[in-house]
Amino acid sequence: MGTEASFQAIPEDCELLIRARRDRKIAEDMQFSLMDATEEPNPQYVRSPEEQYFYDAVQELIRVHPGLEKRYFYAGARTYDAIIYLLSPARREGEWDGDQSLIKKAIWGVELLHPEACATQGVPIGFVSTVDTKRIAEYLDRVTREQLHEHYDPLKMRGAAVYKMGLSDSERRFEVIWEEFVGMRDVYRAAADHDEAVITVID
Repeated sequence: MGTEASFQAIPEDCELLIRARRDRKIAEDMQFSLMDATEEPNPQYVRSPEEQYFYDAVQELIRVHPGLEKRYFYAGARTYDAIIYLLSPARREGEWDGDQSLIKKAIWGVELLHPEACATQGVPIGFVSTVDTKRIAEYLDRVTREQLHEHYDPLKMRGAAVYKMGLSDSERRFEVIWEEFVGMRDVYRAAADHDEAVITVID
């Protein structure tokens, strides 16, 4: 068992997001990929009113914003903390609470989507406004593979309690870290290009 990161673009002025920011149940539904809501459930399954609202709202969003459901990335290799470590001096120095780096904000969100909404394992759901999405996208675009690799030292990273760094981690692990960084970067770039915000989930 563990936690992975995911990132979903969302129009900041859409009704679904506005409602999610004031309705905890709707906010917690936002932890799932919008693609999930495009799939028809078992015909015998009866949606709750909140679930039906979410399903209908997602269908309308995708109709108005074609491709929105694809502006999503699931980072399933659990490298999100490694990415923060590699790009944040504060994280490398063990200053987690005081870390105001853009990479931490990109992964954990700049603010909470809702004051009480959490993903299934109890981690608060993050939110990045359209303005901050553009700022983060510009930052991520400038990060090179060489910069990400500069502080890659599995032994030191294990010593710093970087999440899911194993004893056998090597350069192959870095390739996975780079791939997940690129996936996250590309979602932020796509969201910025479409003037959208981003929802971040650690679950």
